[in-house]
Amino acid sequence: MTNYPAPWEQKWAADQAALMQRVAALERQIANLTSGPVAVTSSTHPASPVIGQEILETDTGLTAQWNGTSWVYGPQLIAKRLLGSTTASITFSVPSAPAFSALRVAWNARSDNASPATFMCVQFNADTGSHYLWQNNQAHSATIGPGNSGAATTLIEVGTMAAASATASYIGGGEFVVSNASGTAFKAVTAHSTSMDAANDGFSGTYGGLWLASAAITSITLLPLNGNFVAGSSAYLYGET
Repeated sequence: MTNYPAPWEQKWAADQAALMQRVAALERQIANLTSGPVAVTSSTHPASPVIGQEILETDTGLTAQWNGTSWVYGPQLIAKRLLGSTTASITFSVPSAPAFSALRVAWNARSDNASPATFMCVQFNADTGSHYLWQNNQAHSATIGPGNSGAATTLIEVGTMAAASATASYIGGGEFVVSNASGTAFKAVTAHSTSMDAANDGFSGTYGGLWLASAAITSITLLPLNGNFVAGSSAYLYGET
């Protein structure tokens, strides 16, 4: 006579097997999370990643995490520049992969132009044509005054920085964000900055504009409206997929 397991025994065995599989999966995830990112290249990602697994692309310097469906590149530093000498502009190259949905640039800078302050400006993809619009709402000490480009121009004003006649070592700083950076629709820029040119005099405000070109962003160029960047000026490019 053959003895068959009771239904409750069959269910217990199935539950135990499922539990052991889950425990094994969790152990793999814990081992990965505690061992740090796996070094790979952008074209040699792991073939069978577990949820939560992290990688570091040695050719791009970017990190990503597997969410069960795809590799997610969170907010991270793409590139940085700290100037050691007077420089006319700062240009960042934007990686084509992964496709960054948003780009953010943070900056601290001073111009050598013979004035208390000048504007920080941006151009994309080496486009120096009249394909930009800008708008600002800026306070100069206690005076508030808006401004706009009035028509298509060659750059977007994204902030204000101290210049040569400002108090020594005073600088301006700010940041701006570009959404849909990898898309081909028009690009909107939103920005803010603060700059001091004397102990009782400075600038602060919101800035922004449009790039009227239908192209993914492949490079970002920062430049003063007048003059050059002085040594010690810096900029940092961040991206998020």
